[in-house]
Amino acid sequence: MVGYWWRGPNSELRMPQWREDPIGLPIEGILRGYLKKEILITSKEMGYQIRYSVYLLGKYKSLSTEVYPIIYVTDGYEYKHERMGNMATLLNSLIALKKIKPIIVVFIDQREPENRSNNRRMVYLAMNEHYHNL
Repeated sequence: MVGYWWRGPNSELRMPQWREDPIGLPIEGILRGYLKKEILITSKEMGYQIRYSVYLLGKYKSLSTEVYPIIYVTDGYEYKHERMGNMATLLNSLIALKKIKPIIVVFIDQREPENRSNNRRMVYLAMNEHYHNL
């Protein structure tokens, strides 16, 4: 499993007895959430475009009167990626097993939309006074 940090790839160490936690594996027959991917906005505050994806519950309706908590995930590309964070599968399992309440998650992709090899993570997160106003 390889993730990315602002200077390049990083890695993780797995010991010989390591086993994947079953909570991170897909559970058959449950209601799954889905990702609305690759939404692009132009941020007036930051002065450039930002791409993000949104995890919604399988039963989510835009006209619903239910209110769901929202989590904003920086490094969103890595956390939604199936081989890195795999957060959508984890959320599906945790919600189905009633370990957490249903939730909406916004995955903010810190990479430049037109040049995804340009990771703007340090522009986003390094004490940027504009970022919290997004």
